[in-house]
Amino acid sequence: MRLLHNIVKIIDKNNKVFTKNISHIKTHLKQHRSNKFVSNETINKALKSKALQNPIFAPYKKVLEYARFIINGNNIEEKKDGKNETYGFIINVAELFEIYITKLLQKEFSGWSVESPKIELYDKPKMFYQRKIIPDIVMKKDNDVMVFDTKYKKMTMQGKNQNGAGDVDRNDFFQINTYMSYYQNQGYKVLAGGLLYPMEKFIQNECHADNWFGNKSTKFIVDGIDLSGELEAEDDEPKFHEIAKREKAFIERIRELI
Repeated sequence: MRLLHNIVKIIDKNNKVFTKNISHIKTHLKQHRSNKFVSNETINKALKSKALQNPIFAPYKKVLEYARFIINGNNIEEKKDGKNETYGFIINVAELFEIYITKLLQKEFSGWSVESPKIELYDKPKMFYQRKIIPDIVMKKDNDVMVFDTKYKKMTMQGKNQNGAGDVDRNDFFQINTYMSYYQNQGYKVLAGGLLYPMEKFIQNECHADNWFGNKSTKFIVDGIDLSGELEAEDDEPKFHEIAKREKAFIERIRELI
């Protein structure tokens, strides 16, 4: 509770827009936090604890990792003279993009389960070539399924040509088709599948196929959040409003697939 309170304060100091929708949570954290100081060492010790090695508690571990990023980032900002020790840190932006899209879909499709399952292939009976596949996003409702992989790569709708393979990587293309085939073979009704990117260019009728390998009941798409054009602004509010509009447009396109 103390840790969450600290990182929310850090985020507020930089921009309160990010936390304006969680005022009730901020009040709760302020009321119930402990007075114990939380250091970087405390977080590292918690991350190494045996309890957090249990997969059940993976979400708690993830929160601690993000908290460490925020606190370390804040430490770097505060140490301006360059004489004090600072800590470098790495953020997996591809993973953040996957989390961002997943959380957006979970929020907007509350009637669907939205998860990233680990699927064992050829493990019963166990074969030497057994494999594990992990689709980034599987949306399920009753017998209906949609399968997506997120890719944090520049997408400008460049097709395959003599100079290269284009913006859609060959391995990514065959990988998502494998995931879709798996669910179809398991007896699910696959409504749609495809690859989701931060889009620098988007033309729907060139990105959404009305069939999957000739199967008209399943759609194949390349889609994502449109980040084309100018999004920067002196005031953050207009920028976030524009991104919210583009998120909504993406969600509506997914609804159309259903």
